[in-house]
Amino acid sequence: MKTSVKELVISLDNIQNGLVLTIFGKGISSLNHQLDADRYGESEWQLTEGEEYEYEFSDKTFTFEPISTIIRHSYKRSWQGLLRPGNYTGTLCLTIVNGFKNWAFHLEIRSKKVSYRADYRFMLESITEYCTDLLMQHSSPVTHNFETNFEVDSSNLYQRFSFVKSVIRSDEFSEAINRIVLFPIARWKTDREERAINSIRRFGKQEIRQLSKGGKRISTSGFLSIETIPEYIFSESRVEIVDTHENRFVKYALEQFLFFCEDIERRASNTRTEKEAREIVLFLEEQLRHDLFRTVSKPTNLKLNSPVLQRKEGYREVLRVWLMFDLAAKLIWNGGEDVYKAGKRDIATLYEYWIFFQLLKCVQRVFNISEIPLSDLIESTKDELGLKLKKGKHLAITGISATKWRQLNIRFSFNRSFRYSNYPEGGSWSLSFYPDYTLSVWPIGMTSEEAERQEMIVHLHFDAKYKLDDFSLRSQKSSKKQFKKEDLLKMHAYRDAIRRTAGAYIIYPGDDVPYEKMGFKEILPGLGAFAIRPSGNDSGLDHLERFLMDIREHLMNRVSQREQLSAYLQVIHGKEPASINGYIPEFDHLQKRLVPDNTTVLVGYYKSKAHIDWCEQKGVYNFRTGSGKSALKLTPEIVAARYLLLYSKEPHTSELWEIKDSPQFWSKQDLIDAKYPGEPSQDAYLVLSISKPITKWSEGLYWNVMQFDSGQKSIPKRYPFYITLMELMDKAKNNS
Repeated sequence: MKTSVKELVISLDNIQNGLVLTIFGKGISSLNHQLDADRYGESEWQLTEGEEYEYEFSDKTFTFEPISTIIRHSYKRSWQGLLRPGNYTGTLCLTIVNGFKNWAFHLEIRSKKVSYRADYRFMLESITEYCTDLLMQHSSPVTHNFETNFEVDSSNLYQRFSFVKSVIRSDEFSEAINRIVLFPIARWKTDREERAINSIRRFGKQEIRQLSKGGKRISTSGFLSIETIPEYIFSESRVEIVDTHENRFVKYALEQFLFFCEDIERRASNTRTEKEAREIVLFLEEQLRHDLFRTVSKPTNLKLNSPVLQRKEGYREVLRVWLMFDLAAKLIWNGGEDVYKAGKRDIATLYEYWIFFQLLKCVQRVFNISEIPLSDLIESTKDELGLKLKKGKHLAITGISATKWRQLNIRFSFNRSFRYSNYPEGGSWSLSFYPDYTLSVWPIGMTSEEAERQEMIVHLHFDAKYKLDDFSLRSQKSSKKQFKKEDLLKMHAYRDAIRRTAGAYIIYPGDDVPYEKMGFKEILPGLGAFAIRPSGNDSGLDHLERFLMDIREHLMNRVSQREQLSAYLQVIHGKEPASINGYIPEFDHLQKRLVPDNTTVLVGYYKSKAHIDWCEQKGVYNFRTGSGKSALKLTPEIVAARYLLLYSKEPHTSELWEIKDSPQFWSKQDLIDAKYPGEPSQDAYLVLSISKPITKWSEGLYWNVMQFDSGQKSIPKRYPFYITLMELMDKAKNNS
């Protein structure tokens, strides 16, 4: 429960009688007096991240010790100043100073997102679960010797406590203990004891056989066929007991958790951690007070492959939590210090780590990548296992995705850097960029470096942004929780600056539908945002997974527009840059764009003035066909030609014509009927429909066809050849 106030008036009688610290909110700043803070191990005095506050001590001899960017004294009044928590969340430890004396003072900095407490616990629990599951896949224990030494890893106790707390305080664990208490596993035991014969109600074979035994006997008073019977006989009965190996294990696990948390509580005196540990100690003590555990003895050894422990509801959850605790004792996560060291609760960094595992699992499922090698995520040292995930440190997971039609290399990277480099190497062509996550895909059979140089690799970038747009958080009634505009602009920067990037996307904990934008007609290139919430049910991951499935189908398509574009880029950028100081036409006669290096110009020979006059009169020009050396060989470049340059006995010519239509085949008779000047010698000819350029852009230009590289061998024999429009204009000369 919290009480929102305009100012916080905090009594500091523990420091000096009557001393008061007052904190004022500026603008829309939020101040709260959290009455149930102890339950969460928090300070009762709470501010909000990203806001600005003023503070004042009632005694002018007191002040805060300055902290860069957080505490700033007033210029002339040291007992007053500004408090700016920025992006910090969690317990903020400040120092109150008076002369040479100082005292610790704690404030709680809350996240703007109202569900941050539940988000924090859920995400830490999910990361713990994934890591321990990964470890258990590679080292499944069958038996275990119950010896635990908490002193061994004392330097990492809080880290282990964070893991343990996340699973012990989960609803799943509480429900598991309740189920065991209500429906414990039991076994039947046969008890044999000597009892007075008149207290036995049912006689079985064992009891009847003892009716003739010696010893003290009593009279039957004649109502039986025998005169006397034994006064005492041994009787057997079956009783149900709960002191089983499985229940011993459950009790032992609870006690181990309790001892551990009590140890944390002792070591973390007068800190937030002590409060957190105390809350769990009380919870565990309450569980151990159940009648079930009072009759259960201490175990010495247990086979963990017990069917009850591994399958029965309740028991299997406790076994799993205990294994997680045992493995957490060996697992060191240096990156975790960014999240919870010294009472800090960096929810934004934790969200970044959590999204890494969610994306990794999505990539595994979508691209059908087999089990990830343990060494990719966890490195082993002599005494511990280290999780490699750490903010600012590059981590890459690799795999292969294979289908019937194509095999691709997959690399999922965390904090990969893209630094400035020269083309065609990978990287950025401007500044250095560091996306949170990068999915890189390229064909099997080449290295990623070679794929970069050949424009055959595709990068997709994702950035995790826990903080939402401010306007969506100012009103609790608003249901609109969007990403920030500046975050989307950063995705544009990734898309444009990092070579071979086909998409860049924000991931944020909102509740709206995905925001996806396609560059052209296909899913890639693209830009967008996905709302992924820390939740076990409605997280939004299904939208992201469907998107990645569409990406996979797109990347498997060898004839996609993006694939064709990358092939052209490799060809174009593989050439040396060209430059022509002269006019080049923009369009052809149909107003279609002309690409100088990709526009074909045919070069042909005309025999006489009569021949060229006939060409102009009929609007056609004919090439020989067939297998002869002087015949025109049909290629894609020939068929797509846009211009025709004709020359005669002299190599200098200004006869440039525009090809108006696709080539046609004429027979020998067709040429005769068209009054071709001369005697046709071939059975068939390739005929082009031609005209002078409409815009007359070539007037005054002429060419020496011997200067074309392709013409050196062809012109002496009058063979046809082709050049590009760029080559044509590069050799153009002006009569003026």
